[in-house]
Amino acid sequence: MKGTRRRHSAGRHRTTLVVAFALIAGLGATVPATADTPYPFRDPTLPVSERVDDLLGRLTLDEKISLLHQYEPAIPRLGIQSFRTGTEALHGVAWLGKATVFPQAVGLASTWDPALMRQVGSAVGDEARGFQQQRPDGWG
Repeated sequence: MKGTRRRHSAGRHRTTLVVAFALIAGLGATVPATADTPYPFRDPTLPVSERVDDLLGRLTLDEKISLLHQYEPAIPRLGIQSFRTGTEALHGVAWLGKATVFPQAVGLASTWDPALMRQVGSAVGDEARGFQQQRPDGWG
């Protein structure tokens, strides 16, 4: 019983963290702060933990689950527009099309080679700018 409770608690904690990161990432894509209802989760003067608790209390289970993916749908009733996560270019920009895929960050870091990191960063930047030239309205 104790192990089950611990796993359940860990799963809930992990879900809370994922939703918290989605909240923080998605706030830049939300409607203006002049929305009809001033939700506390939109108030940047409040502590993040309070904002996360407020948002989690307002989201339905289905909405919470929808925020666990790379492409999050809009939640119009809360004034949240659709947004994407996982597009940080940490190991390349292949989600945009044909591009170089570098090893995950832990693999790159394991090389202990700062010059290599600069080369990878430069290549990722070049490819990101190339994609931006293809579609100036942006890729998200």
